[in-house]
Amino acid sequence: MIVVKDGKPYMILSAPGGRRIITAILRTLTNVIDYGMGIQAAIDAPRIHNEANLYEVLMEERIPEDVRQELTRMGHEIVVRPPYSGGFALMQAILVGPVTGLKFAGSDPRTHGGARGY
Repeated sequence: MIVVKDGKPYMILSAPGGRRIITAILRTLTNVIDYGMGIQAAIDAPRIHNEANLYEVLMEERIPEDVRQELTRMGHEIVVRPPYSGGFALMQAILVGPVTGLKFAGSDPRTHGGARGY
């Protein structure tokens, strides 16, 4: 995905992971745009994945226990994964600095890979 801001590339995101790509990209975008996180912190953040019409929610155990309990109370089946484990799309991304044009790379710690901004 290429995100454009003021007519210029702002963020480039990609991930292998089948149906789980959409939630990983959306989570990373939200972390950067809405929460002001740097690209690496946005990728490192705890992951959660759910698909429409499925009550199973896959999440890393870094998601707070009270969130897991509330989702369980609502009828969802929670599947907890260890921190930074597999089962999620594996993000690689580049964020372009709005003023300097410098490129900042982020690589998912859940896999062996890398991204470079130059």
